[in-house]
Amino acid sequence: MADYFLGALKALERRSKDNVLIFSDVLTERLDALVESMIYQKISDNDYLKTLELYYKKYQRFENHKGMYFCILRMQQIMQLKNERKRQENWRYLEFTSDGDSEVQEFLKAHKSYYQNVVYEYTRVFLLILLTFTIAILVLSVLVFQVPFLIGWLVSIAFYGGVWFFGKQKGIGFLMEKQIQKLYPDLDTLCQRLDRCVMKKQKKRKKIF
Repeated sequence: MADYFLGALKALERRSKDNVLIFSDVLTERLDALVESMIYQKISDNDYLKTLELYYKKYQRFENHKGMYFCILRMQQIMQLKNERKRQENWRYLEFTSDGDSEVQEFLKAHKSYYQNVVYEYTRVFLLILLTFTIAILVLSVLVFQVPFLIGWLVSIAFYGGVWFFGKQKGIGFLMEKQIQKLYPDLDTLCQRLDRCVMKKQKKRKKIF
């Protein structure tokens, strides 16, 4: 898929750099018009990344730190998804491309890996809780229910592996999405609407035998 909106977004970015006040009312109106035309349209990852970069700069002007944080989190998440082919078909209105925009990449290099840091923290806490429950199951199995140690150990390992697999596949991603969506109240209405649309997942098709 071609980066249909990328050219217009870059032109808007150039105008903002030439303007004394970055993102004047006129430029904001043009960004809003572009974003409104994207809603419920299939757009490329590069289109959306550049849109988020522009919103970051707009929020920066108005010192909306939570809005800036949202943009970085979502951008870093999408960049990670570019390397995970299996998950790229999950989104209804977002299409991933093999090439990345060099300007967006340079922009992201200037920021910490906030998304990865939050994922790491969620994973660490999840593993600690899971390990505690696993040990508790083993102790209860052996000491309370008088289950042979080997069987109790195997049950505990199976529990640990099953829950960890589910958490890695679904749970941590779900928690991350909820964390990002908590920042919605600090976004422009159009930015929020576009994100809801872009991150809307495909409905799984039922297999007909």
